[in-house]
Amino acid sequence: QLDRFDSALSLACVAVDGTSRRVYADMRSAARYKKFVRDNMCALFTSPLGIVSPCIRIGFRHPRVNLDNDGFADLVDVLYHVVRCGLLHESSLGDTLRLVPNIAIAVEREGTRLLVGPEIVVGLIAAVIGSPANANVKTRTGLRLGVGQFHVSLDQAWGMGEMLCALFTAPRLGGP
Repeated sequence: QLDRFDSALSLACVAVDGTSRRVYADMRSAARYKKFVRDNMCALFTSPLGIVSPCIRIGFRHPRVNLDNDGFADLVDVLYHVVRCGLLHESSLGDTLRLVPNIAIAVEREGTRLLVGPEIVVGLIAAVIGSPANANVKTRTGLRLGVGQFHVSLDQAWGMGEMLCALFTAPRLGGP
């Protein structure tokens, strides 16, 4: 299952790379990737109350990631330097990331291993699909993207980022 997760996450990172290039063509790769992820944080990490934070700081340490003055790493930097670059340049996440069901994000091993749920792949893909830069894409997959009780047709969601963000930020109290 982890091999499939690595593959799905790799492809999602490539899709973010391609879309961020269309959205921020004048920026360098790292800057545009991070800006795209930060601008689409609602698709990645939303609290059960529907609250979105553009900056999530985590107690994670890695040689490629700078820490702030309080010793925390910006999640966007971790997603770029550790996840995206690890997968695309080294074809591996090593032991720095572990897939854990029913969790959005956490840290273990004294801040050296990131735990993420499979929803991160869904979030990255939703950000790509919802980008206005991809509004002209047409698909006929019949697939649906679901968050809790809310579902939307992927074939109709291309370029509909605001609608997807509303889907992801709708409060989800009272169970799935």
